[in-house]
Amino acid sequence: VASSAPDSQQFEERNTQKYSLELSFLYKCPPSLEKNYFKTIVASVICVFFYVVVGELVSALCCHPEYKLLSVSTIPQMPSSSVPYSSFSWTGLLKHLRQMLISNTKMEEGIDWHVRPPPASGWIRSFAGSSFNTSLANLLILRGKDVYCAETGQGPATIYTPWLPPAEAFSAWKSPIPFNKYEKSATLVSNSQALLGPLEDIVRKAWNMFASRAYIHQYDTFGISEDNFLDSFTALEQVVSSYRELKS
Repeated sequence: VASSAPDSQQFEERNTQKYSLELSFLYKCPPSLEKNYFKTIVASVICVFFYVVVGELVSALCCHPEYKLLSVSTIPQMPSSSVPYSSFSWTGLLKHLRQMLISNTKMEEGIDWHVRPPPASGWIRSFAGSSFNTSLANLLILRGKDVYCAETGQGPATIYTPWLPPAEAFSAWKSPIPFNKYEKSATLVSNSQALLGPLEDIVRKAWNMFASRAYIHQYDTFGISEDNFLDSFTALEQVVSSYRELKS
């Protein structure tokens, strides 16, 4: 018995399946190539993201080439077991973080509430006896619930150097995404005199070691001469001097 010839519809379906298989074979990337391509795309996106973020960060905080030291303070900080039993308000967090900046306090528990910036009327006259932390620029980052309702004022104008307008010295970033399981958290990235003390200690100790010629012979072995040390000391002392005169 002769078999019947396939009709036009069956022929078209077979051709469609055939072409689909051929196209899928031709355009399907090998697993290794597809994986490398994905990694390249992800790396490119990350690079662009960090380029944009770091660019904004540098433009907001390091507006002068003499001032490149940044410090970071974040609150709250507590054991993870205590987080479910704690509540925070933006007013309280910002009040503590602002006083940590003014008094140059590293931890929230050791805040010195007696340190106050001078009033605007006695700004210049009180510089000689003041002990507050002068800022060049600050970036406030708020993350968490009701973040867009937080009042983020720039604070007293007298905490900033007089030669830079406070409106240009303060920036605020906000995100409703919580950080580290905290309902609300605040981070302050500051270009201020906060690192002046530690830097002065480092320079002093380095000078003492250099004067006693400690390990100098080991550096000489690898081509680092005493002139290289002197150049480094000069650069660091210039940074220290710039931050000391931040108020003038």
